Amino acid sequence: MKITYSEKTNKFIFSCDYSESKLVSAMPERRFRGASNTWAAPALKRNLRYMETFINSPQMFDPQALRVFTEKLRELNAPDPAEGFPTDFRFKNPPMMHQTEAFEKFYPLNNAAILFEQGLGKTYTAINLCAAWHQSGQIDAAVVVCPSSIKLVWELEIDKHCPMQTSRHVLQSGQYKKADAFIQEKDGFQWLIVGIEALSQGKAHEYMKHFFVGRNVAMIIDESSRIKNRTTIRTEHCFDAGEMAKKRMILSGTSITQGIEDWYAQYKFLDPNILGFNSFYPFRDHFCVTMSMEVAANRFQTKIVGYKNQEELLDLVSPYTLRVEKADALDLPEKVYMNRYVTMNKEQKKAYQLMKDEFVSMARGQEYEVTTVLEQMMRLQQITGGFHPYDNSTTVEPVPIGKKNAKVEETIELLGEIDGKVIVWCQFNAEVQALRNALRENGITFVEFSGRCDDTEKAFAVDRFQNHDDVKVMVASRAAAYGLTLTAASYAIYFSQGYSYEMYAQSQDRIHRIGQENHCTYIHLLCQGTVDEKIMAALATKQSTAEGVYGGLKDHGNDEVMKESGADILELIK
Repeated sequence: MKITYSEKTNKFIFSCDYSESKLVSAMPERRFRGASNTWAAPALKRNLRYMETFINSPQMFDPQALRVFTEKLRELNAPDPAEGFPTDFRFKNPPMMHQTEAFEKFYPLNNAAILFEQGLGKTYTAINLCAAWHQSGQIDAAVVVCPSSIKLVWELEIDKHCPMQTSRHVLQSGQYKKADAFIQEKDGFQWLIVGIEALSQGKAHEYMKHFFVGRNVAMIIDESSRIKNRTTIRTEHCFDAGEMAKKRMILSGTSITQGIEDWYAQYKFLDPNILGFNSFYPFRDHFCVTMSMEVAANRFQTKIVGYKNQEELLDLVSPYTLRVEKADALDLPEKVYMNRYVTMNKEQKKAYQLMKDEFVSMARGQEYEVTTVLEQMMRLQQITGGFHPYDNSTTVEPVPIGKKNAKVEETIELLGEIDGKVIVWCQFNAEVQALRNALRENGITFVEFSGRCDDTEKAFAVDRFQNHDDVKVMVASRAAAYGLTLTAASYAIYFSQGYSYEMYAQSQDRIHRIGQENHCTYIHLLCQGTVDEKIMAALATKQSTAEGVYGGLKDHGNDEVMKESGADILELIK
């Protein structure tokens, strides 16, 4: 056997005969290259351990391969001694106990997964960790990739918590001259804040990479579940930029929204060595239970129906991960959940039944895409919300179904019953508009935080809602789900609800966080026997799966966790 090393791909290349190939083919992640009749395996921890045990004769390696193999093994077997968090670091605002734990755990590392529940100070922790790294000369800049809706929040939090002089720049589309000037500056402790949506297109990725040149940078992805889809352009751009970073950090209270498959891309960004897989499918085969399911006539799809080797996975991620829940860190008031059922009018019932029957008939025995099902679910939701189905981004005015909107009327009635401030969450623009009109008609003072508002309007809405007693209601869309503190309210009404568990959990914790003194009550407006109830059931299943894994981070236990349901998504409509 002859072993060489490719620096370009970071892979060991194996030239061997048939008997030796059996040994190589047993490696956790390898590929046969038919054109050259060789095997290739990435230089990841999992493969290095295998080679150390089974393929370790020095005469097998050429000089470069032996040097790389020896160096990487030395790093694994004799890591640099841990360096404690600096005792002379001066916090601008004192940390809580769980934040101090994070500083001690992550300061010696280059990779950190801060998986605090919403409201426990992930941003504060990341800012001060970066400040400590800067103080010790390990980094001279930080890049924050976050949802665009909280770019302003990051600016304010840096000003509030960073104990040293900094300069910062928020990368804005079409304003790249300002970015050029900031990138050229290279003075002091610099922060570049980038909206993750901008990484899907345009020049944002290019400018972000330019910022890394000539700097030691800590790269932070806030709400890291946004990169769970490994195939998107923005995820690939995060991988690409992350390779240039000296330190990498992910922040999320909802890193798992479907199952442990969500972790693959997030931990790959931190370091592929953590999980030990360079591609998704070997990871899936090792940690997930799959089965082939018929999604249409003669059309099959591999679906994840459960999980295995969970203890091994938790062992791999635990050294780089800290999960803290509110129950562990704070004495916060409890959450209370309520359902309020509303009755659709005759026109709604007729429209709903016609659309449901039409799609079920179409899907039966035919090929269909998941996106088609989700679109249909969205249209059914629009009907339960009181509108004929429409494209949420269209300029065409949505058409109400009937003269009265039962959910709008129920919302106004609830507002009359509630003593205090309320957030009303909506999925669709038409719902926001209908509520605006109803609130004005009833003389109820409100603010709006939605995708149609610019950054200035959003900041104004938050300030008014939090600090002015005359504002009773915030009408909010998904744009408000991340990063905001809205503890002036202790009630949230869900006019409509999406299928995303991440969005649901995030929206809940806008009010259930540090500073909240009252019980938090969440009221769901549901049309009985419709997709509204199906979505709530699906969210409960996703929550159960996520809680099982997070619980395992604190107490490694069951080796296998099965999903509660392997049912096809079509069941959401039937």
